[in-house]
Formats: sequence, structure tokens, C-alpha cells
Amino acid sequence: MGIPQDKIKSLFVNFSKLKKHQKQNTHGIGLGLSICKDLIEQMGGSVYVESKEGVGSKFIVTLKCRTKSENLQIIRRLSKSKSSSSQLKS
Repeated sequence: MGIPQDKIKSLFVNFSKLKKHQKQNTHGIGLGLSICKDLIEQMGGSVYVESKEGVGSKFIVTLKCRTKSENLQIIRRLSKSKSSSSQLKS
């Protein structure tokens, strides 16, 4: 339980696995947390780890969420740009 402080940064590196878990989980290739971090950051969020060896770990994820009205504005803008681009092609 828990992750040593000097290993936390390597958790989000492609193909990284903690030696302690390599023998237990032979199926994983060390991409899961790296992919999660990339997706979260692409959505404008962040992820980090709080861990204490012998106690446990906590992964904290923050995401930016839009309101319904913000989403509707984006949809209107996209549909206007699609209709104007299709008119240009005609």
C-alpha cells in the first residue's frame, strides 16, 4: 500500500511500472495512467497523486465542465460554420 515519493513522477510515464507490481500484474504494459493523464489534460483538467507508503494512495482528478448554455452556444457555432461551409461548396 502506498507509493514511495521518489516513484510518483514515474507513474504517469509511458510503459512505466513499479517494480513491486511487475510480478503481480504481468498483463499491464504501463500505459493506463499515462493515457488517463493525457486525456484529462486535453480536457483542461489535471491529475495528481497523494501517497503515503504503508497507508495508501489517493488520485485527485479535476476537470473543467461547461454549463448547458455554454454547450448550446458551441453547438450553434458549429452548426453555423458547417452550413456556411456547405454553402461555399455549392
